[in-house]
Amino acid sequence: MSEVETLFKILKKLDFIEFKLGSMEANIMAAIDDLNTAITTVGNAVTVAVTDLQTLGAELAAANAANDTAAIQAAVGKLNSITSTLSAASASAIPASTAPAA
Repeated sequence: MSEVETLFKILKKLDFIEFKLGSMEANIMAAIDDLNTAITTVGNAVTVAVTDLQTLGAELAAANAANDTAAIQAAVGKLNSITSTLSAASASAIPASTAPAA
């Protein structure tokens, strides 16, 4: 095999490798976009939950000061709702398949 033929084979292999790397890059970029979307979704849910918890804290303080057990029980219901909403947002943004294998 001549040097030209050898170089041609090498160039052909390099073209194939470049093509494969390009495909991998597209897949990696798509995965990063998905990850960014998930982070934004969970981040937004956390922001809402923090605001709701701050409001709930004030409601609980007022209910406690007034010794209002009905208001305290209502606050517990709100807390459960906030927890459920945050949990649902996390679950929707983070697929179960991303959990590490045991």
